[in-house]
Amino acid sequence: MEIKELLTEITQTEEVRSILSNLRSQIKEDKKAAETYVDAAFIGRLGDLLSHADAKTRKNAALLLGDLSDRVQALEMAGQVTQALWAAYEREDTKFVLASYIKGLSAYDCGEILESLQAERKRLGAEEIWEEDKKHMRLLLEQMDLLLEAYQEKENYRYQGIHKKHALILTTDPYMREALLAQVQDLGYADARMVGRGVRLLTDSLDKLSQIRIYREMLFVIRFRGQTLAAEENLAQAIVLSELLPLLEEVYGKKKKYPFALRMQMDADSKTTKRLAYAIEEGSQGRLANRPKDAVIELLPRQKKDGTYVVYARVLGQADRRFIYREHALPTSMAPVVAAEMVELVRPYLKEEAHVIDPFCGLGTLLIERMQAGRTRDVYGIDSFGEAIFYGRQDAEKAKKNIYFINRDYFDFTSSYLMEEVITEFPRMEHKEREEVDQFYRRFFDKTGEITADQAMVFALSTEEGILKKQLRLHEEFQLVRQIPMRGREQIYILKKRG
Repeated sequence: MEIKELLTEITQTEEVRSILSNLRSQIKEDKKAAETYVDAAFIGRLGDLLSHADAKTRKNAALLLGDLSDRVQALEMAGQVTQALWAAYEREDTKFVLASYIKGLSAYDCGEILESLQAERKRLGAEEIWEEDKKHMRLLLEQMDLLLEAYQEKENYRYQGIHKKHALILTTDPYMREALLAQVQDLGYADARMVGRGVRLLTDSLDKLSQIRIYREMLFVIRFRGQTLAAEENLAQAIVLSELLPLLEEVYGKKKKYPFALRMQMDADSKTTKRLAYAIEEGSQGRLANRPKDAVIELLPRQKKDGTYVVYARVLGQADRRFIYREHALPTSMAPVVAAEMVELVRPYLKEEAHVIDPFCGLGTLLIERMQAGRTRDVYGIDSFGEAIFYGRQDAEKAKKNIYFINRDYFDFTSSYLMEEVITEFPRMEHKEREEVDQFYRRFFDKTGEITADQAMVFALSTEEGILKKQLRLHEEFQLVRQIPMRGREQIYILKKRG
C-alpha cells in the first residue's frame, strides 16, 4: 500500500499494529510523503493509539510519533505530543513498551518535562530489577540516558598521557616481531619480550615509543586484581575490579563516567557481546558506560587456550601521529605501516645518498618511508594514475619530503642519470591473464636494467613468485640477494644489479 492508503487504514481501522510498522518503514524511505499527507488529525489519531489495548500497537505508535517529529513541529503540535508520550509512559505497565516512549520523546524538546525525566531516571537507578525484566530495563535505561545527555554539560575527555607503569603490547605481524623487539630494546626497554601479538613491555611514558614506525597498534594490557583468573562467568566483574578505571582516570582525569566500546573476537555472537557490555556497565554502577559511538576506550577481551581471558584496551583519545602526513587514501594504496615495515626489512641494503625511484608509486608512501630511513639524493615517484600523483604531492609536502612526482607510464620514463635504488610494490594482477602478467614483469626488468647503475639495489614487493623468478633468470644482469616473506603470498625480493 502507498503511504496515503496506510494513513487512511490507520485512521479507520482498529487493528493497526502491522500497518503502523509498515508505515514506519515507508516513511523512512520517503520522508516527503509524510510532509504531504500527515495532518493534525492523523497525529491526534496516533496520540489516541498510545492508549490502545494492544501493547505492540502502543509501542509502534510511540516510535512513529518520534519518526514524524519534523512534521509534528511544522504542525505546531510538539508540546501536545511530548505531553501525550510522557503521560503514556507514566501509565504504562508493560515493560517492553517503556523504552519506545522515551525514544519517541528523544526527537522533541523535553525541557518542560526534564525534571520529571531526571526524577524517573534516579528512581529507576535505585530500583531492584527482576531477572526476567533485565533486558527491557537495560534498553529503557539506555534510551533514558541518551535523552538526558542532551541536557547535560558534555564531559571533556582530553588525553593527558600516563605517568604510572603499565603493560603494553605493540602489535605486529609475526614476520616483524624480531625487528620490533630490537627497536623497543634500543630505546632502553631491556625487559621487553616477544609475545604472540607482537612485543610486550612495561612503561610509564609513551613518548619514546612514538619513534617506532613498524608497530600496528598500541594496546594496554588490563591487569586484573590480585590473582584473579577471568573466565566467561566472571569476566565482567574482573574487568570492573581491574586497573581499567584507574587507567581511565589517569589518562582522562576523574570523570563521572567513561563511554566504552566492546570488541569481542570474530566468532562471538552479538548477544554475548551485549550481555557482557551490559554486565560491565551494571557492575561499575554506570561509570563504564556502554556507548560505542562516544567511546573513549575500546575493550578487547581475548580468550586463551585454557578458556580464561586476557583483556586489551585501545585508548581512543591517544592520537597516533607517526603517519600524520597521510591525508589521502585510494583503494590500492599501501598502508603507511606496511611501507615502514618493508623499509625496515630492507634497511641493511639501503644506500646512503642514492638516487631512488618507485615505478608504481601511487601516493608515494613507500618513498616517504624510505626517506625517513636515511639520506637520499633525488627521489622519483612514477605513476600513470593522475589522481594518485596529485594526492601524493600533497602528502609529500606535508611530510616535508622532496619527491619528484611524474604522471607517466614507467615504461616511458627517461632520466639523464642512473638510479641506485628501485623500491616498489608491484600492482596486483591476480585477475589478469598469465601471459599479460609475464609480459608486464618482462617489461619491468627491461626498463629497470636501462635506468639503473651497476650495483643498484631493487626492493620489490610482489605476490608473483613464479613469474618474477622466471624473468630474473631471463635477465642475468640481476641477481637475487634475499627473499623475505610478508603477509600471505606477499614477499620482498631484494635484487642487485651486477657490474
